[in-house]
Order: sequence, then structure tokens, then C-alpha cells
Amino acid sequence: MSDIEGHANAQSGSQAATAVTAMTQEPAVDSVHPGSASKAADAAAGDIVARLHEAVETHFYYPPLARRHGWEGEVRVALRVERDGRLSAIRVLSSSGHRVLDSAAVDTLMRLARLPGTEGLPPAGMETVLPVRYRLLDAPA
Repeated sequence: MSDIEGHANAQSGSQAATAVTAMTQEPAVDSVHPGSASKAADAAAGDIVARLHEAVETHFYYPPLARRHGWEGEVRVALRVERDGRLSAIRVLSSSGHRVLDSAAVDTLMRLARLPGTEGLPPAGMETVLPVRYRLLDAPA
């Protein structure tokens, strides 16, 4: 499972840091023949997840409304990476409890036009789930 965690300074309203960390669960890889995913396909999937982290980190934002109210939470977002690099079927699997944070996580992924280097994926692409965590560095004044 991959974690994308963003932090913001609640008092100043400026984003202080964004960190992306890789966790230990492999993404689900769809292939034409389920159960026959090759080591090359597994390696390609791992590389794609790393590229996805980099791309999301670049586009990540902490909504100002959420910072002002001190809202934090984790959004689990499911998505499909197509072989041509498009991201599709982006949806919230579990909510943070704050619609604005859920929407920000989905919007971040939707802003990515294409992910480069996805040619090694199986023709059916791959599905993965990204937990996106919103944490404030300090509490609102």
C-alpha cells in the first residue's frame, strides 16, 4: 500500500511539507490471464507506483478551508493506471470524514494528465489504492 501524506501549517495557511512514503503491500495488477503476472509485470507495477507517488507529490495540496478548520484525515483513493499512462476510475474507497479533503485527493489525481513510463504494464493496465493523509503540523490558533 502506498501512503501519500501532506502536512500544512495551520496558523499561516501555507503548506509546510509533503512527504510520500512507500509501504509494503503490492498493488493489484490486472492481466489478461489472472494469476500469471510475470516478475517483469510486477517490477513494472512497482515502478509505476513510484512514478505515481512522485506525480502526486508534485500536485498535492491541502485545502485552505480544511486548514482553517483544523480538519485532518485519511482518504483511500482507488484508481486504474492504463497502459498509455492515463489515470481512470478514480474514486474514494473510504472517506476522511471531510468532503473537502476527499475531493482534494481525487482532484490531485485528476490533474495528472498522464503518467510517463507505463509501457511495461499489461494491456489491461493496473489498479491500485492510495491512502492520502492530511495532517496539520500544529493546531489552529
